[in-house]
Amino acid sequence: MLSRDVSVFKSAAIYFSVGGVYFTSSPLIYRHHPDRSSESARQVVIPVVPGRVGRAVRISLRFDLRWIMISEVRFASGEYFFELFY
Repeated sequence: MLSRDVSVFKSAAIYFSVGGVYFTSSPLIYRHHPDRSSESARQVVIPVVPGRVGRAVRISLRFDLRWIMISEVRFASGEYFFELFY
């Protein structure tokens, strides 16, 4: 809805926390490339590199235009395995 100053966010900073109280000081930064030609809603997938672990996630979105519309947020996660060598 570009005609009404509604757009996808400009960038996202994603912070991770294992306990839910203290979050990482170095967030994952995602910059979205704007699409000024389509008026329809779209899916935005933010890839998270392996090694980012957390039980809680805090996301800070930056505006590109005047408004942001968010209809759904889905997290696709998996288990993190590690091996200890003695």
